Parts: sequence; structure tokens; C-alpha cells
Amino acid sequence: MNDSGFVVLDRSLYSVSYFSQSGDLLTTLGGRGRGPGEIMSIDRVAISPLGYVAVSDLNQFRVIIYNVHTGEYTSVRITNGWNTGLEWVADKLVISNSPFHDLPQKLYIRYYDMSNAQKVDLARIELLPEAGPGEQVECQFCLIRFDSSMNHYMTRLDTTYAVCRVERESGSVKVYIYEGAPPLIRYTEEERETIEAQRNRFAGLVSGEMSPVPDYRPRVMSFSVDGKDRLWVELNVEKGDYPLFDVYSRVGEFLGSVTFAEQNIIRKHSKSQSILVIDFNISMITVTVQGN
Repeated sequence: MNDSGFVVLDRSLYSVSYFSQSGDLLTTLGGRGRGPGEIMSIDRVAISPLGYVAVSDLNQFRVIIYNVHTGEYTSVRITNGWNTGLEWVADKLVISNSPFHDLPQKLYIRYYDMSNAQKVDLARIELLPEAGPGEQVECQFCLIRFDSSMNHYMTRLDTTYAVCRVERESGSVKVYIYEGAPPLIRYTEEERETIEAQRNRFAGLVSGEMSPVPDYRPRVMSFSVDGKDRLWVELNVEKGDYPLFDVYSRVGEFLGSVTFAEQNIIRKHSKSQSILVIDFNISMITVTVQGN
């Protein structure tokens, strides 16, 4: 938070708690139930430095937005779908997903503006199920992020290295590709067995067949856009290696690669998301990003 406080989401109690920098509990919101401001399921969470915490509750077809400073909340109705995403851009909450009932499948992107309580459509994109590489940027399970101008960035979770930025106004596409990316990394037998078991369980739920487990991990592990609209692409690395990021400017210039010692990174994994916090008070970041 901007005031150095922090938020704890308790999935067992379905609650959002806000603490001061010194660790004092200031407020607890939510709770399990179907009443006003209550939660029946927690799928995705997005936290804004301005004090907003958004929680997608797919059981109740809504996103609940809490203001931890005032205790107020807002409910935003959504259509349930695959790969629901939440992301704050200033005081606007961007919501994206691919609705279950739509055939052919579509990707919906819209935002809720906290300043005027309006929901605005950004894009409705029909997904081409047979699209080959380069034929369509978007896909049902792509990673998606946004910059300060609401342009969206996407990448596929496969062995390619390509993050695409789609301009909001023109629809033009910029592709970020770096030829110096490290070699692909094979899945271990243990990883393959775990993925195959997960896919088999999912296939039973949807009464379908899943594609074979690939030999290699996805090239890109995750990515984000910082406050200066620089793109940080996190690459998959060998077990035991330090996390590795490629950094690009707003216009797509490759600025350099950055690696971090584990003590500078906090990772938190949950059922639906992975949170990565980087300590930016490291001189090497400034030096590397500036290309010196």
C-alpha cells in the first residue's frame, strides 16, 4: 500500500485483513457467505496501492472490491469464464476472461472505473481455435497484462519467446523477441507425472481428452509491466539458478537482462496465482536497465 501497510488474504476465513506497517490489525473485511460484501469462493485477487482489494467470487458471479481505508465495498457482476484475470491500472480494475458459454470462444476485456463506478468494454476478441503461430496474438489461456494506457500484453505458455503488445486505439501489434534467450529446459520426470495427473483430473471434469505433456517447460514463466511501462519478462531457469528477467523499454528496446539473488525476492504460490515481489533497492537494477 502507499502508506506502507499490507494486506493479508485468508482463504480459510474468506477474509481480507489490513495491517499497519508495524503489524497492527486495522480492519478485517469479507467473511464467508452470500450476504453483502461476503465471499463464497476466491479465484483471483488484485491489490491496488491505493487501498483497493479485488476478489473474484465465481460462485456468486461477481468481483468484490474492498476499500481497506474506509471499509466500503463494491460488487461488480461478471460472466464466469476460463482464465479470469484481475489487474489494477491506477484506479481502474481490468477484468478479463473467456466466458464458458460462448461458442466460438471469445476473450472479453473490460475495466471498472472506481472514480465514476462505470464498467467499460475494452475488447471482445473471437478466438480462432485452429490459429497457428503468428496468426492470432490472443489465446484462451495466455498470460495477459496491461500498461498505464490500457494497451494489453500477452504471451503463450509454450516454448516460444514472444510477448506481444496490442495498442488499445489502433490494434497494432508490437512483438518483443530477444534472440539471446537461454536454452529450453526439459521437464523432469517428476514434473511430467504431476502435470499429467493434473491434466487427467481436468479431462474428467470436462469429459474430454487433453494434449500430451510437452517435453520442455514454457520459455516465459511470467511477465509484468512496471510504473514506467517497462516490460519485465521472467524466464524459466534451471532448478537452483537465480530468477532471470529480460527488460524492455516502452518502445520495445531491449535494455538488458537482470538476475536476482533469492534473498531479494519473495515468492508466494497459491492455487490460482503466483505472487512475485522484487526488492528494487538494488543498485544493479539501475545499472543494468540503463545499459551501463
